[in-house]
Amino acid sequence: MVVSFPLKIILWKVIIIVISSLIVKCRQGQELLAKNTISKLPGISVESILEGQLVLVLETHSLKEAGKIIEQDIKEAPGVLGAYPAYIHCGDEFSVN
Repeated sequence: MVVSFPLKIILWKVIIIVISSLIVKCRQGQELLAKNTISKLPGISVESILEGQLVLVLETHSLKEAGKIIEQDIKEAPGVLGAYPAYIHCGDEFSVN
């Protein structure tokens, strides 16, 4: 006697997520100019503007991508003096395909 069972295959997809919190120092009076430029970047959320500083959250899919956005996009935005990561977290998310 042969018994067959339905075979269900589940494919898991691992997604790497990198969440960074940054303090961005701005030239005096240019916080809004910097905010308007930076807020257009992918994965960026401007959380607060505090006396010459922006508080940002950046979500990317790799540390390399986070570093590139910080060095090439955020630090080069008009009105920005520097960008300083305060927190970086790497984690995995699983999804079913």
